[in-house]
Amino acid sequence: MIMENNSSLFADNPAATFGNVTGNIIYKRTGNTSLAYNYWSSPVTGATISSISAPGFVPNTYQYETSNATGIDYDGTQAGWLAVGPANVMAPGRGYIATGAGTASFTGNPNQGGVTYTASAGGDGNTWNLIGNPYPAQVNAFTFLSQNTGKITGGSIYIWDDDITGGTGWTAGDYIVSNGTVTVNGPNSGAPFSGSIGSCQGFFINWNSGGSSTINWNTSARLLAGTNAEFFDVQDYARLKLKLSNAQEMNSETALIFPADATDAADLTYDALRCQVTQVLESTHSLIQ
Repeated sequence: MIMENNSSLFADNPAATFGNVTGNIIYKRTGNTSLAYNYWSSPVTGATISSISAPGFVPNTYQYETSNATGIDYDGTQAGWLAVGPANVMAPGRGYIATGAGTASFTGNPNQGGVTYTASAGGDGNTWNLIGNPYPAQVNAFTFLSQNTGKITGGSIYIWDDDITGGTGWTAGDYIVSNGTVTVNGPNSGAPFSGSIGSCQGFFINWNSGGSSTINWNTSARLLAGTNAEFFDVQDYARLKLKLSNAQEMNSETALIFPADATDAADLTYDALRCQVTQVLESTHSLIQ
């Protein structure tokens, strides 16, 4: 069975709400054909890095090995990137990045049950982990975060929004950051984040090393429809957004919200950190005192 770009497959193993799939499928997802990066994950078991390698084009393919990171500054986080070859098997629930993938094709048995990813830490407290949606269907971001409460600092996901500069202008502001309560968008695609984590989508989380290291993916977080009603049904807090831009078209955005249960300290559920896996230039942030 061939699943074309933007399609969804709902299957359970063992069979519950849906039937299960015993053989292989081919799942296709269209990415960039240029030097722009996509953040990938595999919706099937057994697919290799060659799935995100376009024929006749050798992409830059990497995974993020947190244990290799030497710190939380730019240089320290950059040390976590590890090149991976086309024969490497893509682990379910793990994220990868590649340029020039074009239309990726994943062959294998679709992930149909619970999936776990074991988060890790690097030097000087680096806890950035690159994970990804393991299902051939959309996942509700708010549900995923709720199912991992206490494990993810700021309760946030960081989705790459490439600026298509080929590496000359990437900054931390190129990440869409969402904690299920408020979303700060990357400045490049112009497309607002709907609250749906698409199939094959990789993204960063900042693991809370004081909690469990097991990040859980549950089939109950999958979205049957293309919209994300649960995400937008969460309480609408009073908020303030501030966005800075300069002549070089670099952008940085921050948001303040005012939930009743927030404290003056750093709140694990609400306070997301700036992702420094890419270079941080001008940035806005809030100060907790």
